[in-house]
Amino acid sequence: MRFDRLEIEAFGHFTNYSIPFDQGHSFHVLYGNNEAGKSTLLRSITQLLYGIPHNSKDSFLHPNTKLRIGGTISNAAGDTIKFYRRKGKTKTLLDENGEAIPDNSLVPYINVLSEDTFRSMFALNHETLREGGEALLASNGHVGESLFAAASGINAIKQVMGQLDSASKELYKAGGSKPPINELIRKEKELTKKANESLMLARRWKELEKEYTDGKAVISELREKQAQVSARINKLEKLRKASPKLAERKLLLDKLAPYESIPTLPHDCSLQRRELSKIIRSCAETAQTAKAEADNLKEKLAQLSVDENILKEESVIQSLNGDIGAYEKEKRDYENLKERAEVCRKQLDDLLQNMGFMSMEAVEMENLRIQPARKEKIRSLHENHRILKSSISELRLRITAMEEVVSLKKQEWENYGELHSLDDLQAALAAAHDEGKLEDRIAELQAELKDMQDSIDEQLKTLPLWNGGRTEFAGLHIPILEETIEQFMKEEKTYKEDVLAWKQKFVTEEELLSSARAALRDLEASTVIPTEENLKKARRNRDESWKLVRRTLDGQKLTEAEIARYAGENKLTDIYESQLEKADELADVMRHESAKVGMKQKYLNDIDEAVNRMEGYKRKLEHLDDVGRQLYGKWNALWQENGITPLSPQEMKAWMSKYREIKYLLSQCQKKEHACSKLNEQSQLLKKRLYDALASVTKLNVSYQDYSLARWIKEATVFKDKESARSLEKQALESDWKNKRIALLEMENELKEKNRQYVDWKDEWAEAVCPIQLDGTCPTDTALERVERYDRCVKLYDEWIELSARMNASRMFVQDFEQKIGYLLDQVNWPKQGNIQSLVYKLADELKKQLQNKRDKEDWNRQLEECLAGYETASQKQQAAEESLCGLLSLAGVQTVDELQAVEEQYAAKQDLTRRINELDLVLQEIAGSGSIDELEQEIAEQDMEHLEGHLTELELEQKELDENCSAAYQSFGVCKKEYEEKIHGSSVTSVMATEERESVIADLSALCEQYVEKRLAVMILQKGIEYYRAQNQNPILTRASTLFARLTEYSFEGLTVDYNEKDEEVLLGIRNGEKIGIDAMSDGTMDQLYLALRVASIEKYCEDNEPVPFIVDDILVHFDNKRSKVTLEVLAELSKATQIIFFTHHAHLVELIEDTLNETDYQFIEINKEAVMQG
Repeated sequence: MRFDRLEIEAFGHFTNYSIPFDQGHSFHVLYGNNEAGKSTLLRSITQLLYGIPHNSKDSFLHPNTKLRIGGTISNAAGDTIKFYRRKGKTKTLLDENGEAIPDNSLVPYINVLSEDTFRSMFALNHETLREGGEALLASNGHVGESLFAAASGINAIKQVMGQLDSASKELYKAGGSKPPINELIRKEKELTKKANESLMLARRWKELEKEYTDGKAVISELREKQAQVSARINKLEKLRKASPKLAERKLLLDKLAPYESIPTLPHDCSLQRRELSKIIRSCAETAQTAKAEADNLKEKLAQLSVDENILKEESVIQSLNGDIGAYEKEKRDYENLKERAEVCRKQLDDLLQNMGFMSMEAVEMENLRIQPARKEKIRSLHENHRILKSSISELRLRITAMEEVVSLKKQEWENYGELHSLDDLQAALAAAHDEGKLEDRIAELQAELKDMQDSIDEQLKTLPLWNGGRTEFAGLHIPILEETIEQFMKEEKTYKEDVLAWKQKFVTEEELLSSARAALRDLEASTVIPTEENLKKARRNRDESWKLVRRTLDGQKLTEAEIARYAGENKLTDIYESQLEKADELADVMRHESAKVGMKQKYLNDIDEAVNRMEGYKRKLEHLDDVGRQLYGKWNALWQENGITPLSPQEMKAWMSKYREIKYLLSQCQKKEHACSKLNEQSQLLKKRLYDALASVTKLNVSYQDYSLARWIKEATVFKDKESARSLEKQALESDWKNKRIALLEMENELKEKNRQYVDWKDEWAEAVCPIQLDGTCPTDTALERVERYDRCVKLYDEWIELSARMNASRMFVQDFEQKIGYLLDQVNWPKQGNIQSLVYKLADELKKQLQNKRDKEDWNRQLEECLAGYETASQKQQAAEESLCGLLSLAGVQTVDELQAVEEQYAAKQDLTRRINELDLVLQEIAGSGSIDELEQEIAEQDMEHLEGHLTELELEQKELDENCSAAYQSFGVCKKEYEEKIHGSSVTSVMATEERESVIADLSALCEQYVEKRLAVMILQKGIEYYRAQNQNPILTRASTLFARLTEYSFEGLTVDYNEKDEEVLLGIRNGEKIGIDAMSDGTMDQLYLALRVASIEKYCEDNEPVPFIVDDILVHFDNKRSKVTLEVLAELSKATQIIFFTHHAHLVELIEDTLNETDYQFIEINKEAVMQG
């Protein structure tokens, strides 16, 4: 299966966003900055295939009902489907027309992969990659677990199996007592024993039952009489309560009769009358007040006048009033500026005369203005002249001194001695240092080897069943698997549990047999209880006697032997009578003691059944003995093949663990011996190499065998350091001489440059001073002085120009202001008398007065309108209130307000009587209950009310007597009831409670056993599944993963291999420099790359055997360096030939790395633009 197109219509912050996957590429790189929507796209892929969850966090922009994800996918068979996914519970899969399609429509494309399987197998990010590496470390490289974890993507296999195993041991532990299953088994056995011991014995209780039944009947009869008396008392009490109420009701009805002609008024008639009268009075007062205020306002308006000419010139007057201060200031400023301009002109004329000019008019002032750049250049050239002169003098002195120093340094270097070449010596020392403290390592290895050998010897001495040494033990090979021992342990455990169970059953039966026999003895302790067999035997004897007597009666003669055999010395008739009486007596006893007879028969049956079951248990135990002998025979035969007489399987499991531990120590010991030998050889080679290197540069009087490696390293280092010091000293002399010579050349060049710069300066100076009428030979100080004079003249000239301009502006402002005043006075018809300032202030005051008059006129007109409107409103409200009051008078049928008030009082009295009658009716109806008030009156009329109290007293006395009788009956019945219940539940309660508790315990035990079996089965199935997957896929996947691992680690590892650990388990190891490296010795990054290699190899294998599924990768390279990242990209590009790869990243440097690593034809680049997503 592959994605051909992804269409996100409404999901997260995406709207109508489409991603086409190029058919010509199977490696797609999706790049986007943070917040661009990479995480949303990752979720959309999974939810497109498997559904949008109920609690989706991608509905913040689009409502849940509008969420839509679409896509087009195809499979290897060439089939293609375009579909959409909506959020919902059912029918969430839609075709391109929006119609629902079956949920299984995607099965031909994604097989039967569940969502969890898809996420774990075909999605990988940097977090799950790191978890996968950690899982490899946790499993210690176990081959099966590593392959299964990498293929399934489930990184917590070891943790899950450990949790399941721990959980099962917490539920049940062989030989334990605290786990819940062990505790419940013990409790169930105790309750079974308790129930069997507490069987309820039969008791005679018929008399007690009759007494109990009679007592219940008496109490029931008394209760019925109590109810009858109570009903009669309640009826009389009701009549007694109702009688005065009915009398009061009749009286009120008589009072109500005169008021029947009173008309019905509104319930708030009095309130309406008072409110309407109040409104009429208030409106009359308001109208009168409004009319008086209107007349006053008309009079005030007639006396008010407004000058419109002044008001038209409001803005002009306010402007002139605001500018009067400026006018006075400008008049004063004009005089001051005139005086300052005259002083400035005089100073300028004096300065020009000193420079040789007659006056300002005799010279063009702009010719004296020097540009700032030229002034700056003259000053700069003046400063450069001083610096150049000083630098040239100083350089000439320094060159002379440096020539003497160079000559001396060269002579010292030429007189230094010859140096030796140290290349071979340094290479030999480097090789020795690379090996570290080799001799110390050899000593440490030898010490460790000795300790290990001593430890092995000690462990061999304490190993049971073994008397040999290390050499003999090394040749001992026991091919017995741990699983074989485990199997024997399980069989032995089953055997012992069966024996214990059957013995427990035998003991339980013995206890039941003992209990039945004791119960039988207790039953026969007071009297002998015959059995059915006794009765049958007595009746057989009676019948045989009767046969003999009958034969005699029939005239048949009996022989003396027959009579003697049967009757002995007694008479035959006496014997018959005796046996007849005995049989009748036994029958009577069994009839009268039928309960005891039944119990005895039950006990006898229980004894027979227990004896039979015990015989069966004995046979089962004998069979188990045979099974045990066969089991231990097989066990002994298994070990005797290796010359060992075994202990128990449990002990031999520990023995095999010790055996493997010693074997592992022996293998480690051999490795250390080999390593020690190699280190000794390396030490000799290094000593010889150091000796040869030293001999080539100096004379030696000893052999290389005379010193240790450390001594030769020290000798070589001392010689190298001396020669290096001499070499450095000569190099320093040579470097110093050459540096001084270079410095001399630089100073000579610098002097030439300074002389050239001085010639250039002269040209620039002549050009700079020409505009100020000076030639290039003039002193620099003279030029600076002339520049300063020109600047002073120009500044005075500019100041005079500015003062003149300001003076003219002040004069024009004053003239303009005075013209405006004259024009304004003409407009308002005012005389032009007085000074300007007083005229302006008078105009402003008059304007203020006229504005106030205008405002007063507007306010009074508005108030007049309000008063007139208020008068009209009050008049209308008064008329409406008078009409409403007339309506009330008409309703009451009166003419005046006083008459209306009298009718209101009569109507209030009528309402009060009606209310009281209604309240009495409610009380009487409550007394009457379901009957009517008329029926209640009828009952009172029929009842003799004069003797009512007497009847009540008699009934209450009768009720009291019944209560006493009931109390006595309850007390008597309570004793009987308690004894009766004790007889019913007595001895059976303990048994019943024990049985119920045992059933509860069995239910709990069943539930816990199911949990235990589930967890043990889960562990076993997981182990078998892992082992099956390893057996099926180990060779092809490991071969491919080994190649990938070498590439991903840039061949720092040569590949992978499988070996056995100290527990004889197959583990995964890396190969580096020919040595096997465990997972625990690898770095975090290397473990990540190992997990990735296994994962890629597993996916390749899956795609070979199944429909390919896209591999979704999310920034897995964040912890890889650039080199390994490039290799990983190449591996993914190769994997894309087998299945589609969708690679997400938000790191720009990874995009650059992809561009550097792969060709443009190898992948498709898709950029997720946040702005485009939001706009869409």
